[in-house]
Amino acid sequence: MNRPMLSLLFLLAFSCTSCVEMEEWLQLRKDGSGRFTISIDMSGVYKDPTAKALLEQGGGEDNPLTALGKVDTVMNMKAEAIKAGLGNLEFWERVTSGVKASEADSAFILNFSLQFNQLDEIAYMMQYLPKVGNMAGQEGTPGLGSFFPQVMHYALQNGELLRRTEMMAEDKAADPSMSAMFAMMPNANYVLKVDAPANIKESNISNASTNGKQLKASIPLGDAMSGQLEKLDGRIVF
Repeated sequence: MNRPMLSLLFLLAFSCTSCVEMEEWLQLRKDGSGRFTISIDMSGVYKDPTAKALLEQGGGEDNPLTALGKVDTVMNMKAEAIKAGLGNLEFWERVTSGVKASEADSAFILNFSLQFNQLDEIAYMMQYLPKVGNMAGQEGTPGLGSFFPQVMHYALQNGELLRRTEMMAEDKAADPSMSAMFAMMPNANYVLKVDAPANIKESNISNASTNGKQLKASIPLGDAMSGQLEKLDGRIVF
C-alpha cells in the first residue's frame, strides 16, 4: 500500500466517530520470549457513509477504498530499516508489518508485530518504529508513528510482569483540533491484551478483567492519544 493512501485512510478513520480501535497485545512465554503486536483496526471506514464520502473527495477521481481493493500482506521491516538508516538489521527481520483490507469483509487492519527474545526489545521497537515504512512522515509532516507510545517498557521482576508507558510527543490534547477529534470518538478504545505463560492470580491495572492466562483492559482512545496510557500501567502476577 502506498504511503499517501495509508495516511489518508488513517487520518480519515480518526475523524469518524467510531471508525478506529487500537490494540496492544503481548503474548509471553515462560522463558521471557514471545510476540508483541500493536494494531490499528480501521474497519469502520467501510460502514460509515460520511467516511466514504470524505474518501471520495480526498481521493480525487479515485475512491481510495476501491483503489485499495483486497489486500492481505505481511512483510518484515528489514528493508524499511535500511532505508531509514537504522542498524540492528537482525532485529528488524523479526518485526513484521501486516495489512488486511477488504471492503467485502468490512475489514481494514494495520499491525506491527515483533517476535522478541527478551522483553526489553519491545521498548526498542516502539522507539524506532516511527522512523520506518508507513510509520514515517514525509517532508516535515508527522508520521503515523506519532499516534503510538514511544516509551513502552515491559519487565519481569520477582515473578511479576510490569508495564510502563508514556508518550514522547507534546500533549496532543493541548491542540484544539486534536481535542475536537477526541470528542468525536467516544466509542473508540485503546485495548490492552496480555497472554501470560500461567494463570493470572492478580493485577493492579485499572478496570482489568482476567480469564485464566489472559488479561484485558481498555481506556478511551482519546485518553491514550493524549498521553494518558499510564492508566494501563501496572503489574500482573501469575
